Amino acid sequence: MNKLTRKLNLLVTLLISCNTFSQNQGMTLIGSYNHNLPAGGEVEIVAPMDSISKRLFANLEKDNISIIDLSDPSSPDSVGNIDITPYGTLALNVAVKNSIVAVAVQGTTKQDSGKVVLFDTNGLYINDIPVGPAPGMLSYTPDGRYIVVANEGVPSDDYLNDPEGGVSIIDLIGGAPNAFVNHISLADFNVGAAFENSFPSGVHIYGPGATRAQDMEPEFVAVSDDGDKAYVSLQENNAVLVIDVPTASVDTIFPLGYKDHNATGNELDASDQDGAINITSHPVHGMYQPDGLAYFKIGGISYFLSANEGAARKYTGYSEDERVANLNLNSGTFSNISDLQSPNNAGRLKVTTAFGDHGGDGIMDTLYSFGGRSFSIWDAETGDLVYDSGSEFESKIELLHPDLFNSEGLAATFDTRSDNKGPEPEDVVIGKVGSRSLAFIGLEQIGGIMVYDITDPTAPTFLLYEPSATNDFGPEASVFINAAQSPTGNPLLIVSHETSSTLAIYEIANNVGIQDASSVDKEYPYPNPSKTTVTIRSSAIAGSEYVLYSIFGTLIESKKFVGSEVQVDISKLPQGTYVVKVNEATYKIQKID
Repeated sequence: MNKLTRKLNLLVTLLISCNTFSQNQGMTLIGSYNHNLPAGGEVEIVAPMDSISKRLFANLEKDNISIIDLSDPSSPDSVGNIDITPYGTLALNVAVKNSIVAVAVQGTTKQDSGKVVLFDTNGLYINDIPVGPAPGMLSYTPDGRYIVVANEGVPSDDYLNDPEGGVSIIDLIGGAPNAFVNHISLADFNVGAAFENSFPSGVHIYGPGATRAQDMEPEFVAVSDDGDKAYVSLQENNAVLVIDVPTASVDTIFPLGYKDHNATGNELDASDQDGAINITSHPVHGMYQPDGLAYFKIGGISYFLSANEGAARKYTGYSEDERVANLNLNSGTFSNISDLQSPNNAGRLKVTTAFGDHGGDGIMDTLYSFGGRSFSIWDAETGDLVYDSGSEFESKIELLHPDLFNSEGLAATFDTRSDNKGPEPEDVVIGKVGSRSLAFIGLEQIGGIMVYDITDPTAPTFLLYEPSATNDFGPEASVFINAAQSPTGNPLLIVSHETSSTLAIYEIANNVGIQDASSVDKEYPYPNPSKTTVTIRSSAIAGSEYVLYSIFGTLIESKKFVGSEVQVDISKLPQGTYVVKVNEATYKIQKID
């Protein structure tokens, strides 16, 4: 065994046993549900719990909806399922309100019209309503009168059949058996149509031969608290569609613009081949391209929050993404092109070829990457950007769990996603915890949940990062259950994991993310992170020894305790993660500048 192998083995051993002081305070995994599907399962969406039956509904398999009893969140129990094969081929989404379960069902193919099928909470059929092609997302208005459906209208793989995207509004005013639908067509924005000149220039339309209506692909729906407005992400188009729900009409479209990754605070790691974490500035503009959205109102002002995942069109008939190294770059715009295109710099980064060649000469003048690698808060009335988390997702993972940095959820895949959307924020939900409004953002590739206090929407505060549990991979969607409806009396966060076909149930305490030095366990190092010294107290007798390692397993120093306390001087160490071993306990500590 060579020296490098020994160091790597030591690193793995240390990281497996590491605990980080108070990082997960107030967010506790209390239950899980494993559907025991093969790897790469189907679970994508979990519906909000029905407050009467305490049942949860999730599309854990392609062709049915699982009904899960959540009356004891520590031991969720399957009590049945809903077979959707009489109505279509795939269960794409599910929602529940007033004990009516709504399931979005795909037609024979993604290009065929789908249905929304209504059931009671026992799975008994009530009604089905025709909607558009690929109804990938649906959401009830808060009063339960309307169901807003995003019909994505995705093209066939050869791009020869590209149906129009649109939105359907299902009205339940006469009860579920008498539900009717109004379809909102986007064709009025086509060239030559009534609202051609009202179409914002910043909305990207670029599919080969596609009209505007064909090219727009409604992805996700967030509804305002009064039910009047629905905010629908147009992910590939880098825009948000605003719908007036009662009149079933388009209110406006917000182009989201770009994020300058050359600006301080917006840095990113662009290489999956440098074997290291390197968050730095690059002459690249990120398209926000959100997947998940969430609406909230604070101080009388309406906002929507976006999880800026990113999306590239990649079909047999058309593909837009290419690596920077393979492009002809404008020497008048980009300096040191050979260095920029190095695989250790930005050469591996995937960008779009659909635009950026402003002169049409085959030379790229601007580089646009996929996704913002962040979450953003937008003014819901104007579409103006209020806040963006910048490079904080990547920097927090570097600080707290560097072994998972831009990975696919395992240390063995460290840094493999840096070239392609990085941490990939997929989903966001907002919930009230005590007096605070908190945002929970799921990271699809790395796994885990970022938690922010957004009580002040102009200055959100990072609270914690909760890594996914050992057997949970690919968080796809989350549901927040407030304290009043929760079976435990405390708020719950339920996370569905697409890759592992599992559900994770977390209980959220009022003090989530709040660290109190007076409650520090005597055997934990603190303060952590630190710029200068870290104090370690041990209840063990004097003479115990602590050992300090680098994150790569290199021994830095060891020292015996005098009494029950020792101070570790890290002031001269580089910024990064270190490992301290005290007796049988092992901890990660963070040096910050």
